[in-house]
Amino acid sequence: MKKFFSLILTILFVIPAFAQRNDIICRLGIVYEISKDVNWGFNKPVVLGVIPYTSAELSGIRRNDIIESIGGIPTDSLSPKQIRILLNPVGGRTIKLTVSNLTLKSRELLVRKECKRRNSISESVLASAFSFYSLENTSVRSFVCPFKTQQTKDTVDFTVYRTYSFVSKEDTEAEVDKNIYGVLEKELDRYGLERNNEKPDMLVLAYYYSEENPNYKEAYIESEARNTKYCFDYYRSRMDKFPFCSTADSTNALYILKYGFRFIDQRIKPGRVLWECEAKEYLSEPYPLDEYARVFTPLMFRQYPYVRYKENVPFKISFKNYNYTGIHYDVKQMNRVMSVDENSPAAIAGIKSNDIIKMIDQKEMIASANEYVSAYHAFIKETMNYRDKSTMFTDANGFDKCMFWDINHYSEITEAFSRPEYLGTFSYLYKFAPYVTSTGNNMCTFLVERDGAAFEVNVRPIVRNHVMIELK
Repeated sequence: MKKFFSLILTILFVIPAFAQRNDIICRLGIVYEISKDVNWGFNKPVVLGVIPYTSAELSGIRRNDIIESIGGIPTDSLSPKQIRILLNPVGGRTIKLTVSNLTLKSRELLVRKECKRRNSISESVLASAFSFYSLENTSVRSFVCPFKTQQTKDTVDFTVYRTYSFVSKEDTEAEVDKNIYGVLEKELDRYGLERNNEKPDMLVLAYYYSEENPNYKEAYIESEARNTKYCFDYYRSRMDKFPFCSTADSTNALYILKYGFRFIDQRIKPGRVLWECEAKEYLSEPYPLDEYARVFTPLMFRQYPYVRYKENVPFKISFKNYNYTGIHYDVKQMNRVMSVDENSPAAIAGIKSNDIIKMIDQKEMIASANEYVSAYHAFIKETMNYRDKSTMFTDANGFDKCMFWDINHYSEITEAFSRPEYLGTFSYLYKFAPYVTSTGNNMCTFLVERDGAAFEVNVRPIVRNHVMIELK
């Protein structure tokens, strides 16, 4: 628990820590690394992730994009330090990037930096800091998948492989085959590749089997084999339990499932395997092959064409649904409005920079971040009995008592948010949830003080939601 609340303090105070020499912090909205993969962006920045609701996302930049040039300067001629400087130039707000990917050899994008004052804290950051108000909506989960990924040892340009077809099989009329190849086609299309049965650049071959484990030892069944594992279901956008056993000892599993697919060159060197990913799972009970493909094919594709892990791929999934008004608060005086996003719900309602927020929905707003953390600590500790133990999970930070609220205690939870000692002001971030307010009304009422006068402002937030998938 102490580790968890140290994290809360870090979230609240990390912004000023990064900007001691400057009053302004800017970000481009992307995460990248310099590629060492000769087949994808060698010595150039490759985008690993795009932060939701940023200019970078709006510009159309995507994961795995290769940044070919910055402001017209080729990136393979620059050092990592020079790249960092060009991506965050002093005084410049708009940056011209040239990127390439699987579908486009080259395209130009204009990305605007987002800048804010060093003491400013956004509602997105606060939603993470106060995630225990609504773990149903905001949490970070992690898991490892037993994928083995390999690519050709030859130097090839994956950007020239834009069309595909499937290797024909005699039994493709079987339902499981049709389902699995249907999943693969959906993913290939999502990556911008086109099916061409006449003259494809590559062939796609899937292989799979499920069988009883010949090495199974019955003595282990009660101790390990009935363990379950949480993984992410991409198309349902949620974490689910699966009957997967530990791979440390294969004798503890009743069944084995194997599923993989490979891309075979037809354009330059026919028959050469360009890229391949394979999963091998040990199971405590049977699991349908086509359902496994539906759930895990999108995760296996995360490393095409840019491979970061050869095996045992670690994933981090960030879920965040919260009320956005556009207010940025002052970390050093939490009840002071540092700034308001242009054209945001709060700006439209009339809230301005330097306003003092006295209350939100009849809950007192105070200045001290430390007092908020202490009250939040007490809230979590004293409302644990209202949580549903059957939903318990360990988050990506290692806190193992994460649980959703028990539907049978929603009224008590709503009452707890209103208790003055818990300082539940920022519960407005989750006001759309039935345990925060039972009325279903998501309108937020701010009591604002400006120039010595106090008045109410009604703000109708926008519910922002996203799921971010990263390789750790």
